[in-house]
Amino acid sequence: MRRLRWTVSIVLAVVFVSTGVVAQEDDPFAFYEGIETSRAEDGGFVLGSPDAPVTVVVFADFMCPHCQTYVETTHEFIDTFVRDGQARLEYRLYPIVNPTYSALTAQWAECVEVQRDGAFWPAHDMLYNLAHAGEVGPDTPETLAETLGLDVEKLDACAADAAQYVTDLELGASLGVSGTPATAVRLEDGTLGWPFLRDQIFNRGGLPLNLLTEIIEAEDVSSLVMVPSPLLASLVTEDAACANPCWRGIVPGETLLTDALEIIRQDRQHVEITETSAGELDALTWRRFDSRLNEPNYIIANAEGAVDVISLVDISDYGLGEVVENLGDPAQAIGFGTEDGSAILYMIYPDIATVVMVLTAPDEVLNEDSLVVGAQYLSSEALATFLEDADAVAWTGYDGFDDYLR
Repeated sequence: MRRLRWTVSIVLAVVFVSTGVVAQEDDPFAFYEGIETSRAEDGGFVLGSPDAPVTVVVFADFMCPHCQTYVETTHEFIDTFVRDGQARLEYRLYPIVNPTYSALTAQWAECVEVQRDGAFWPAHDMLYNLAHAGEVGPDTPETLAETLGLDVEKLDACAADAAQYVTDLELGASLGVSGTPATAVRLEDGTLGWPFLRDQIFNRGGLPLNLLTEIIEAEDVSSLVMVPSPLLASLVTEDAACANPCWRGIVPGETLLTDALEIIRQDRQHVEITETSAGELDALTWRRFDSRLNEPNYIIANAEGAVDVISLVDISDYGLGEVVENLGDPAQAIGFGTEDGSAILYMIYPDIATVVMVLTAPDEVLNEDSLVVGAQYLSSEALATFLEDADAVAWTGYDGFDDYLR
């Protein structure tokens, strides 16, 4: 019965090829014959010559309908650019669609490669075909094993602990992947970023072949790639070239707002840049392209036209403990409750004119994992005004949470 079901799946796959599902060869390895396969240092699945100057990275889920459609473009890309060494394809397992089978199909795909070198790629095609035909189920490991010449018991045992998808999810999260498919680009030096074409950042969806072609054939591929830099990274990492309260080369009390505007404009991550002036430029606001909050970032100037305050707001991937590890304990803190029972805490570092904003959820005790959601970098004058008006109290650690609230 299973063998008959697999035969029906193959027929369905051929019928559906016009909608994006890959037609399966009699020999599932045939399409990939002659193309080098490998694993990245962190385990990602790579197809193509290691000498290729650029790598297209696809984050996808076998159970995702849009991914099942995009796989046809993936095959066209392989035929056009990977087969002759112009580019490589890197596949990242990003199981987020189906609570039962997204992670399982990722584990099965990983484990076929464990048993047989190069088997991941034909398994990749088989899983897409099966998923599109509604044939993914408990007997899928047996189907994979029979077709690819594997031991199904070893496949099942391996899948119980296979965790490459966890690594891939973490990589995607660091890049800001929010759905599947997503198409990123890895440069020769390993830098990973989003395609930036025709004044647009393509951080969602599968990139069509004509735009992939623009990237591969560009004289300077890096000019078409936007490499994200976390908005609040300076809170958790040292930057000798621009130490707090300097941010991206903008120094409160020194940098003119007109110069800060040019720095903001030159960074492709910044969108919706708005200038405010009353005769002279006195403030600007902007958003990061993938911001998860509706609040804008802003910079305001003092009477002399220099930057007075830089205010950055976004949901970061950092906990308060990471900030304390990098910057040390704050000198003071003050917090304000919100209507939903959460609180925003302002952690004050007067020696570096920096204020860190931390969110606590309703009924959550302040701790190392409390989420960092913003920062303010101040001139000495703005810091003095802030401290005068804040009514903050001395920092006594996480246990002092109630004392900080106003």
